[in-house]
Amino acid sequence: MADTLPNIAINENVWIDLYAQSGIAAGTQIIVQNVGARDIYLSTKATQPDINTDGYYVVERSQEAINDSGDSGAWAYCSNADGLVNVRIA
Repeated sequence: MADTLPNIAINENVWIDLYAQSGIAAGTQIIVQNVGARDIYLSTKATQPDINTDGYYVVERSQEAINDSGDSGAWAYCSNADGLVNVRIA
């Protein structure tokens, strides 16, 4: 098992590029675990999503989500408080 990467803080109402923040190459399949207290919204696209018009997947506290290999981007957002996720290669 690889070393655990540091948790990634999700500032309230700010999309975070999970590939850039984790140092994992874009397109790599990742597992994102919500280790914070608030729901996290996840989206996969090359550019920063728009919370009002783009689709997203909700990850509740202590749940995980896995993206698809080859995804052009991986983004996380928390709307009502700061959030926290952990990312690892699938």
